[in-house]
Amino acid sequence: MKRIIPTLLVATITLGLSIFMLNSFTSDSTPVDNDSLHEPRQLVTESISESTEEENENEKIEEVDINNKEVSVNNKVKVQPSNVSRGSSSRLDNDKKPQPSETKDKKQQTKASRHTEEDLDLLARLITAEAQLEPYEAKVAVGAVVMNRVKSKEFPNTIKEVIYQNIDGYPQFTPVVNGWINKPSSAESKKAAKEALNGRDPTNGALYYYDNTSTSEWLRSRQVSVKFSNMIYAY
Repeated sequence: MKRIIPTLLVATITLGLSIFMLNSFTSDSTPVDNDSLHEPRQLVTESISESTEEENENEKIEEVDINNKEVSVNNKVKVQPSNVSRGSSSRLDNDKKPQPSETKDKKQQTKASRHTEEDLDLLARLITAEAQLEPYEAKVAVGAVVMNRVKSKEFPNTIKEVIYQNIDGYPQFTPVVNGWINKPSSAESKKAAKEALNGRDPTNGALYYYDNTSTSEWLRSRQVSVKFSNMIYAY
């Protein structure tokens, strides 16, 4: 019994020292702050949220830009028809369509290009033989009658064939019979022939002509279109 008591006492003292040392170690150690453990996580969370907000703002800006572009495109599409209806089409039409004088010149060039120098010379010689002493309008009218015959279904299709046409043994033009068709043309007759080739027709479509000394009842029975001095032009 005496031996047990000292042993218990020693054990009790040892246990007490151990508890004391444990408490002192715990008090001396730096306490762990639970909040400090969460700080990095909070920083990461805040950075993620900030980047997300920036991305959202950028997306909103892009959406606004896209919407603005769409609006501008739609406005352009809507404005264009209104501009056209207000007169741009008339300006464009004026640029594309030639003026009346230009149209006439182009038509004359096209018609003149269909004929050769031989056609011009032959027509000018006929005009000289038929209307050498007549006014200029009468000369152009002689050439116009020949051109009207070329266009008509009742007569041949070329100037040469019209001038030299022979119906039932009768030539259609007197200069072919008397040979005057072979005489050189005058400068004025050549000018008149050019105008006739280019489409000028002071007779308004006449197919015949004769002078006031003619005794042909058939010619005089034709409807008269116009008269120039001694020359009469008829349908």
